[in-house]
Amino acid sequence: MKNFLIAFLVFLIWSVFGLWLYSLLQDTGETSSLIDNDSVLNTSIPSPNEFENINSKFDTSANNKISSAHKSVSNLDNELSEKTIEHSGLYAENENGETIFNFSNGIAVLKNSTEIDIPESVLSFKNQISEYLSTRPNTEVHIQSIYSPNENIETPNLGVIRGLKIKEILLASGISENRIVIKPTIKDITFDNEGTFNNAISFLIKPFNYERIENRKDALPVKKVIYPQFSTSGIQVDETLTELLSEIKELCVAHPDLKIQIVGHTDNIGNAEDNYKQGLVYARQVRWYLITKGKIDRSRISAISKGESDAIDTNNTKQGRNTNRRIEILFM
Repeated sequence: MKNFLIAFLVFLIWSVFGLWLYSLLQDTGETSSLIDNDSVLNTSIPSPNEFENINSKFDTSANNKISSAHKSVSNLDNELSEKTIEHSGLYAENENGETIFNFSNGIAVLKNSTEIDIPESVLSFKNQISEYLSTRPNTEVHIQSIYSPNENIETPNLGVIRGLKIKEILLASGISENRIVIKPTIKDITFDNEGTFNNAISFLIKPFNYERIENRKDALPVKKVIYPQFSTSGIQVDETLTELLSEIKELCVAHPDLKIQIVGHTDNIGNAEDNYKQGLVYARQVRWYLITKGKIDRSRISAISKGESDAIDTNNTKQGRNTNRRIEILFM
């Protein structure tokens, strides 16, 4: 009985000790937990002013990014705008896209017609191109001539025919034929109610293409325009005619089936009937010169007149009238 009481007493002591120890450990854990919670609760919270500074930094950064994006879009729009600008009048550019001249009016064409309408306000284009080329000897001018796929089919096409009229004007201003290139461009264009398109011609200045000249040596030209010395007694034989004779003789040898048509043109001084007759006299004189001096079969050369009907320049100035008085040689 004594041993039982001793054992029971020891059990009680250890039980009390265990409960006390457990209670002690619980209090320490809760205190630690409270301390941790307090550390969270006591974490520094930004003041209202600090919040404003944070928001300000965020807004500034966001605004900078938005502004940068707007600038990028704006720059892109400007680049696209520059690339898509279309000239509304007659203009010339070099190969770098730099504008040489830009008129408010353009050279107009009539649908299905070979005729071109050159406003007096743009007539100085020939002088500007001539001056530009004279200071840049290794360049050439490309006549960009637009025509529509909805126009009548011609041989050569209307782009070439209209371009040839511009070429005649440039030749008359003193530009060498080797430095003039016609570039017909077929394009969907809108004619107005009268069938007119007001911006059919433009110019591009490019480096001189020596390979093109080499390839042209044996090629048959479409036509040639000359300005011999005209007088009341007829055409005077000069260097222009002797050079023409030499060229035609070579072409006749290289092309045995070649046919040549000489066309006389005049200004509008006097009446139309007299001018037609005068143009025919000039054409026949050139024809006879080629036949007699070049020993060319007369059946290969014909002569006709267009008188004043096919002007390529204004007849209101002396220079314009001189440009219109010309001899046109067509090779067929």
